[in-house]
Amino acid sequence: MKARTAAARAWHRLPPVRRLIAERDQLRAELARAKGPAVSDYQYLFVVTYGRSGSTLLNGLLNSIPGYLIRGENGLVVQYLLKWKRTIQSRQDSHPHMRPGPRGSWFGLSEYPHDVELERMRALMMTTVLRPGPRARVLGFKEIRWPVKGTGDLVDFLSELFPGARFLFNTRNPEDVAQSEWWADAKNPVEQIANRENAWAVIREDLGDRAFSVHYDDYSNDVDTLRPLWEWLGEPFDRDALQEVLDTPHGY
Repeated sequence: MKARTAAARAWHRLPPVRRLIAERDQLRAELARAKGPAVSDYQYLFVVTYGRSGSTLLNGLLNSIPGYLIRGENGLVVQYLLKWKRTIQSRQDSHPHMRPGPRGSWFGLSEYPHDVELERMRALMMTTVLRPGPRARVLGFKEIRWPVKGTGDLVDFLSELFPGARFLFNTRNPEDVAQSEWWADAKNPVEQIANRENAWAVIREDLGDRAFSVHYDDYSNDVDTLRPLWEWLGEPFDRDALQEVLDTPHGY
């Protein structure tokens, strides 16, 4: 208690300018902690696929590369951030002449800080979903819950959150996928899978060099078919390390 009291007295004896500088530095440090790791410190890779496509094996193969930290599924939580962003924007667009004062029904919405919004969403994804480790240099996640319609919008949003992000599309023989219990309650699963892949083909074309495709039936039988992917990633191809991953049992 005495130490705290002495520290408080010492603080108040400081000249006002010194106190302001100290407070500024403390706020800057707190802001840096809130933001988390700098986005520009990493590269980003997101795996777009569907259930029972062998994507967990693909994740294991990617994470065998030193510095890669590609997380597993998260329920595609980024879709809720996009919904948040769109909801705010739609309210602003629907009420372009909002009364600015506290008597207005949408008080405060006209001054909504979109730049802060994006910054905080990015920090949230970094500190909760991606969570870079000390040796990480490439971050991302794989997800199987991409919607048939709307995947392109989510890809664009992830690209906005993480500039330069790349996207890896993983497919598998639809007839084999449809036999899985994961698709047991789906109506016409082969057709659903085909619809996804057709939509993804358009997205890949729009992404250009930021997109790549692999097929489970190829790399699960011959690891050498992954060489073009490794070239696209710009990583050395370690066949022995990849074969070891391939020989290790994985989930779906």
